[in-house]
Parts: sequence; C-alpha cells; structure tokens
Amino acid sequence: MKLVAETLAISRSSLYYQARPRGSRADRSRDQEIILACGEKPAYGYRRVVWWLWRHHGLVVNGKRALRVMRERGLLVRQRRFRVSRRKDWGKVEALHPNHVWQSDMTKVWAGPAVGWAYLVSVIDCCTREIVGWDLSLRCRTEEALAALNRAVLEVLPFGSRGTGLTLTTDNGTQFTSARYVETLNRLGITHRRTAYNHPEGNSYIERFHRSLKEEEVWLNEYQNFDQAEQSIATRSYYGWARLSVPIGQAVVPFPTFDAAQIGAKKEEDASPQGTFQNYDIRNVHARPLLEDPPLVL
Repeated sequence: MKLVAETLAISRSSLYYQARPRGSRADRSRDQEIILACGEKPAYGYRRVVWWLWRHHGLVVNGKRALRVMRERGLLVRQRRFRVSRRKDWGKVEALHPNHVWQSDMTKVWAGPAVGWAYLVSVIDCCTREIVGWDLSLRCRTEEALAALNRAVLEVLPFGSRGTGLTLTTDNGTQFTSARYVETLNRLGITHRRTAYNHPEGNSYIERFHRSLKEEEVWLNEYQNFDQAEQSIATRSYYGWARLSVPIGQAVVPFPTFDAAQIGAKKEEDASPQGTFQNYDIRNVHARPLLEDPPLVL
C-alpha cells in the first residue's frame, strides 16, 4: 500500500477511505407548512412566503429554509425575462408624503362568458401604496376613468384637492388624454403628468399592482359573472388588501373587510348625485363637496 500511495502521490489513508452517504442536518419540521403556503399563494417568492406564514399562521420560518424547500420542490416563481433593457431609476417616484403623487391606469379582467371582458381603472398613492380609488365597468370610456378619480378625491380628500400639490401620473391612453379628463383635473387643481410613449416604468406602481392583482387573485379564480368578479376584487384585493409593500418586510395597513351587501351599498353611494364633480364648488380655493356631512371613508 505504501508503494501504491507513493506512486499515485496520495496519502495512504486515501486508499482506505470509503464514501458514506451524507445525512442532512436540515430541520424539516416546517416543510409541509411552507409547501401549503406556496399552494395558497403560488405567485409568492420565498420572502413573501416567510411573511405569509408569520402574518397568517404565526410561524417564524427562516428565509433560507423556505428558499431551500421551494427550490427542492420546484416551487420557486420563474422570473420573466425581458429583452428590452431599462434603467433601474426610471421607475423611481419621489413621493414625499401621502397625496403627493398618484398614479392611474386601466387594465382588463375576464368577467365570465356572459359579459366577457371588464375594465378596471385604479388609482394608487405612490407614498402609502394604497388604492385610493377604483372602478370596474364593462366599458372603458372617459366616464369610467373619471369615476375612479371621483372616488379617490371624495374618500381621501373630502375637503378638496386644490392647494394640496397633488400630481396624477397616467399613460397616454385616450381616456386620460381626453379634453373632459384634462379639464376635470384642471378644475380640481391636480397636476397632470403623462409618461413617455412605450415607457411603462413611468407608471410603475400602478402597473406592478395590476400585475400582482392578476397573479394573486384574478388568474386563480374563474369568474362566472360580473358581480362575482367585482366582489372578489373589492373584498380580497382592495378593501382587504394584505400584499406587501416595497421594500419587502414592510406591510401595508389593509383596509377593513366588507361583505357583498356593504360593497353594493358603497357602490350605490358613489353612483349617487352626491358623489359627482357637480357638487364641488370650483370657485372656492379649498373646494369641498356641498354636503351636510363629509362622505363616508371606508
């Protein structure tokens, strides 16, 4: 053995070495909970799975453990790669305080074979990441875009938007560039900022929210009618919003959860004559609705 070891230029102990299967010392006590969380939220990465287990089940799981389990079971979310190169700072928005910068956009949601596509207009506060106004309708006109804006102003700014320094960012869609929409913004004292063409990063917060909404709610449910789609989106994604803010680890305070009857009552209230721009005294610098009581903020 000595001669063989010298010839091969190795130690003699290497000739007697026998490979043994290496046992894993990893803690597997939480593997099943991690797998179940991935089943409930298939669009979540390992960081958000850790947050979900802590928030909804009271389980403290290390991020490396969740990453290992998800990698072994093939549960990691596949990242979409885009060929177009973008600068990282293009989507950055300087929102110094709430109601400083809002973003609005429109997307479509499948609402069942009876009605087809429904159109969702959302308005987000870039500082708090809260959805301050939204409207779901079967048409995508200027009226629907104004309905979402009307809802946001009435609920968040009951004393009027003039003098607040509010800026609304939209894309160049026909609804947001129409004369009626621009005129309404001017009367409300809201600065209108439009993104460049073929530049979704300029509206990054609302674009990202619509993507999360579809991945975590819309695509996981097959809506049979418009009412089901509206109640599901309102209950789980707006009034009961429990998604994470940016950066990961800072949770947005969710709105209270309401049942279908309360959502219908709120919709009727927003559609009433009291919830239109006609009840604003535009001549007043600090315009507010001409109501005896301020509108109910849910």
